Amino acid sequence: MDIKKSEVLQGTLDLMILKTLQALGPVHGFGIARRLEQVSRDVLQLNEGTVYTSLLRLQQQG
Repeated sequence: MDIKKSEVLQGTLDLMILKTLQALGPVHGFGIARRLEQVSRDVLQLNEGTVYTSLLRLQQQG
């Protein structure tokens, strides 16, 4: 199986977003990005566009 690094990173981000939504309930992309930065102690620096792209991908996947 040939899995690209970008696919692994997308999958990891998707999982982190889902876990954030599970913990916080409904929240906007901005809030998700800030929460992930907070939890990672600013190791992750996410913009809302990245989060919204992942949210769209997750929605399309059901």
